[in-house]
Amino acid sequence: MIYHWRTSWSARGWFPVVLNRSDAEKHPFFREFSEAVLRLPTVNAVDYEMACYHRWLAVAAAGGGFMSDYDVINYSYEARQPPADLTIHEIHVGYQTATPALVSGTPYGYLSMCLFFATCKVDEVCSQIGSTKTTSDMFVIQKCHDRMAYNTSNDVIEYGDNGWDTASLVHYCSDKTRNTDRLTCLKTARSI
Repeated sequence: MIYHWRTSWSARGWFPVVLNRSDAEKHPFFREFSEAVLRLPTVNAVDYEMACYHRWLAVAAAGGGFMSDYDVINYSYEARQPPADLTIHEIHVGYQTATPALVSGTPYGYLSMCLFFATCKVDEVCSQIGSTKTTSDMFVIQKCHDRMAYNTSNDVIEYGDNGWDTASLVHYCSDKTRNTDRLTCLKTARSI
């Protein structure tokens, strides 16, 4: 998946870099940040959830730019500078919710969101799944939408949604590819 993702972005003038925990560890806020977000409840594996939070700090440490999930395939989105301190590029208009599958920003914008993750009130950012409280970076972003912590842009369309077959950027998220071989779907639904 990462090879296909990288190929799609490279073909449009981007220089894709895969960041990891060691990149986040370069930020002086890493230890405090990690301890702070560990208090946020999750139904997911802790390592997975921590990777979701750490990616924000990794991009801040790397100097900002665009942060893309490996399942966002680029068909015609040309290389550019971030349009603001922080922009979420996937918005579900009917629901007014943001998905951080593609984010852009300055180091300041990413660090500001990290500070929000680290200091948010748990009860204000949790959702209920059955009898369990949970949250994630996506839930926190959705809950803080009215605080104007980020700009939005509707550049990413989820696979299967209206217009996905002509969109510049398509998110082949797990929910929409659940009943398929995800990698095959991502590689063959549209040619890059």
